[in-house]
Amino acid sequence: MIRRAGYSLAGLRAAWRSERSFRDHLAASGLLLACMAALQPAGWWWAVIVLAIACGWAFEAMNAAFEALCDCVHPGRSPVIGRAKDMASAAAFIVNCATAVLAMAMALSAVAGL
Repeated sequence: MIRRAGYSLAGLRAAWRSERSFRDHLAASGLLLACMAALQPAGWWWAVIVLAIACGWAFEAMNAAFEALCDCVHPGRSPVIGRAKDMASAAAFIVNCATAVLAMAMALSAVAGL
């Protein structure tokens, strides 16, 4: 199990080193968590937001892996590969947009004292 965890950590390091969107997502996540610490929302908001953040990280990592695989299998330009990469990116975008909506709802809830 420890060896498999090592593979996962190597994947996180690779995503951090090679993908700006992954690094940006982690930075935005840190900012969101800092805002939550300042707003002190209800405990269930923490669970929901942390889960959404984790899903966003997972989708960003999966998108990076998919794009790397596509670039390895077909290094040239291809409309089909391009569409596939765009769709994988869209999946990460959808999760990140949903997290932003949750963050806004959490902020409004915290300000309203709910």
